[in-house]
Amino acid sequence: MSPKPVERCVRCGLSEGEVRLSKCTVCHRYFCFRCAVRRGGKAFCSPACADLFFFGDEEEPG
Repeated sequence: MSPKPVERCVRCGLSEGEVRLSKCTVCHRYFCFRCAVRRGGKAFCSPACADLFFFGDEEEPG
């Protein structure tokens, strides 16, 4: 069996062995507490994911 791939923060690249990682609820990428974008009591990997969570995707006219 091949070893489990090492998860890393999408912003700084630190591994789960170096720092505790969380998984973004929007895109499912990993991020560390130092790089987390905090909004509304929640943490995300990026400002774009935070905006998408709270404001949604732009709706298409129709």
